[in-house]
Amino acid sequence: FLDSTGHTSWKWQMRWLRRELALAADSRYRFVFLHHAPLALSRYQGDRDRIFLLGQDLRRQLQSLFASFGVTAVFSAGYPIYDQQKKDGVWYVTSGGGGGLHLDPRNPYQLVKVRVADSGVRIENLHVPVRTGLLREKIETIKLVIHSFFYVNAFNALLVLTLISLAALRISILISRQERLYRDFSIDEHALDGQPLAVTMFTNNYLPFIGGVPLSIERLYRGLMRRGHRVRIFAPAYRQPWHDPEDNSVIRCPTLGGLRLNRFPLVNVFAPRIGRLFRRLDTDLVHLHHPFGLGAKGLRLARRQGLPVVFTYHTRLERYTHYIPLPGAPLKNMAAHLLIRRFANRCDAIIAPTGSTEEYLRNLGVRGVIETIPSGISMDEYLIWSDREVEELRRQYVRPGQRLLISVCRLAREKNLDFLIDGLHKAAQRARTPFMCLLVGDGPERDRLEARVRELGLEHTILFCGALPPTEVARHYLAADFFVFASTSETQGMVLVEAMAGGCPVVAVRASGVHDVVKNGVNGLTVAESTSDWAEAVVALLDDPERLAAMATASRATAAEYAEEKIARRVEKLYRRVLVITGSHSLNKG
Repeated sequence: FLDSTGHTSWKWQMRWLRRELALAADSRYRFVFLHHAPLALSRYQGDRDRIFLLGQDLRRQLQSLFASFGVTAVFSAGYPIYDQQKKDGVWYVTSGGGGGLHLDPRNPYQLVKVRVADSGVRIENLHVPVRTGLLREKIETIKLVIHSFFYVNAFNALLVLTLISLAALRISILISRQERLYRDFSIDEHALDGQPLAVTMFTNNYLPFIGGVPLSIERLYRGLMRRGHRVRIFAPAYRQPWHDPEDNSVIRCPTLGGLRLNRFPLVNVFAPRIGRLFRRLDTDLVHLHHPFGLGAKGLRLARRQGLPVVFTYHTRLERYTHYIPLPGAPLKNMAAHLLIRRFANRCDAIIAPTGSTEEYLRNLGVRGVIETIPSGISMDEYLIWSDREVEELRRQYVRPGQRLLISVCRLAREKNLDFLIDGLHKAAQRARTPFMCLLVGDGPERDRLEARVRELGLEHTILFCGALPPTEVARHYLAADFFVFASTSETQGMVLVEAMAGGCPVVAVRASGVHDVVKNGVNGLTVAESTSDWAEAVVALLDDPERLAAMATASRATAAEYAEEKIARRVEKLYRRVLVITGSHSLNKG
C-alpha cells in the first residue's frame, strides 16, 4: 500500500517499495494498492487528469519498478470509472472507488472481485444496480462510522464514555443547584443575635505595611473588637519593627526563607506552626482576605474543622499579573479570573466592597451569597487634629492663594501614575490658580516617577512625601483642597472615602470602585481616561472656590456612611447569617 497524498516522501517510499518487492520475489502473486492512478486513461485528458493521475516522472519510475519485479496487478481508485489494461506484463486496474459506499444515487455500488488460484488470477468488475433505500442507507452509514470509531482505537471509546459521564455529572449538578435558587426563608437568620463571635482572619499583607487591604482589615478588626467579638489575625512577619496588640490577637507567620515578591513577604504556608496554632483557637467563623497564600491556607484549615468561611474580594488580581515573571498577559488575566471564581465558589459568603464589584463576581460565575459591604474608615484619625495643626501643615506646602492637591496610593504600575503626572502637567499650563500636589505613598515606581516629574519641570508642583502613618495621612487630607486620582484597578478605592472624610472632593478617572463612591458633580468629578479631560476637571475645581466648597460638604456627608463602627455592624450581621445558614445545612445533612 502506497501513500499518494503527498504527505509521505516518495523518495523514501521508492526505497521501501523496492526492498519489499525484493523480499516478496518468491511469492507467486504480488499486488500493489494506491489512490492516484499510475497509468493514464485515454478518455481523460487535460486539466481534470491531474486530480486522478500521478505525475509523469513518478509514473515512469513506478511502472519500471512494477515490470522489473513482475508485479501481478496494481489497483488504484483514481479515476471515477472502472478500467483494466495490461502493460509490460502488469495489470493496471482502476476501481473507480470500488469497495466503498457511493452516496451519489446516480451511481450504483461497484466492486472489483479478484479470484486468486493456483491456475492464475482473475479480475472482474461487479455492478450492483439495485440500491438500498435511503433510510437503510443512512442507518448503515451511521453504523459504519460508529463501528469504525470504536474499532480503530479503544481510546476513542473511553473518551466518549468519559465525556458522556462528565455531561451527566454536569446536568446533575445543575439540577441540584436549582434547589438553592432562593434563600431558605424558614431559617431564622437572627437566631444568634447578641452572642459574641470568635472570628479568625487570614491575610497576605497587614501592618506595618501601609495599604488599602491592611488598613481595611485593621479597621474591621477594631470595629468588631469594640462590639465585643474576639478576633484573631494570621498575617506575615515583616522585617520592620511593629508593636502588635499584647493580647496575641495578631499571629505572625514565618516567611519562606525570607523571600519577598515585589517587597511583599512570602509566607511559608507549609509551616506546621500555622495549623497547630489555628487548631488551638476557639473559632466560630473564618474570614479570608486573599484567594491564595495564607487565604488558601485558611480555607483548607477551615474546611478540615468544618467551619464556615467568608471571603472579602479586595483586589482586582488581573491588574496585578504584570508582577508574575511569565509571558502572556491574556492567559495570566484569564488565570486570575478563574482563580477568583473557583476560590469564591468554595466559600460560604463573599463580601464585595462595591456594587460594581458584586456585578463582576456575578458575571464571573460566583454562585454563593454576595453582600456589598464597603471597607470602613476611622473617623477618630481626623478628630485628633486641631484647626491650628492642620493650618500649620498647609502652610508648609502652599502660600495664601494657592490650592493644595493630594493623591495617596502605592507608587506602582497599576495605579496609573504616569497618567496622573501628565494630567497635572496639563492642568498647571491651563489653570489660573497656582497649586501644589502632594503624592503620598511609596513603592517600586518612585525613582522612575520622580525622574519623570523632573523631566517635565514639575518638581515645584508635585512633591513626593513618601509613606506616612494613617493619622498623618488624615491630617494631610484635612489640609488639602481636593483629591486627585487616576487608578483604574480599584475594587473600592478606600482612599477616595478617606479623602472625603477630610473634606476633599475627588477628581478621578471613571472606573470600578470610583463609580460607586464618587457621584459626579456632587462630591467630585469623574471623567473618561483622557489626560486632557482629567486636566480640565482639575482646572474646573481650582478656579471655582464656591463649587469646591459645596463639594467638600457633600464629601464629608458621603464619608460619614463609611465609619468603621457602621461597617463592622454590617459585617457582623453577615457573619451571623452565614453561621445560621451553614448550621442549618449541617443539621439537614445529619
